[in-house]
Amino acid sequence: MSDTSPRVDVPPLPGEKPTVEYILSEVRQNRLNEEKNNSRVANELYLRAHPEIRDICDYVVRAVLARRRAEDTPEDVQTFVAGLLSDPALRTNVEQRKRCS
Repeated sequence: MSDTSPRVDVPPLPGEKPTVEYILSEVRQNRLNEEKNNSRVANELYLRAHPEIRDICDYVVRAVLARRRAEDTPEDVQTFVAGLLSDPALRTNVEQRKRCS
């Protein structure tokens, strides 16, 4: 099956490579919208089934904000968060934070 969606050449922003975008047919756009909605529902159901994820997110956000308030803002937030999440004491830290809240 060949794709007959019309192509649109998109001029690149400075420093970007040129891209070609496709305009989806109405049927494909509807299918994409339905799939996006199904993904959102599945994600919400997963998060509801795993409340510990919310606790971990809360712990991470609070840790980043606490560092920020102390003017000890991590230069690389991704590395800082990776360190928090890879800490063997993560479970204990999250449980302690949860009890203090």
